Amino acid sequence: MAVSGNVAMIQLALGIDPEPVGVAPFILATQAYEGVRARDFGLTVHPQAP
Repeated sequence: MAVSGNVAMIQLALGIDPEPVGVAPFILATQAYEGVRARDFGLTVHPQAP
């Protein structure tokens, strides 16, 4: 499953505080969103899905 959005929306979805994005120049909390699975968001997926 792929998810896209702007920096603030992605950080909100991952539970990361997006406040620093509102201050220029902003620094991303992370540049690698690895290890997040659909079931981490409470979505029902095929049992064999990675």
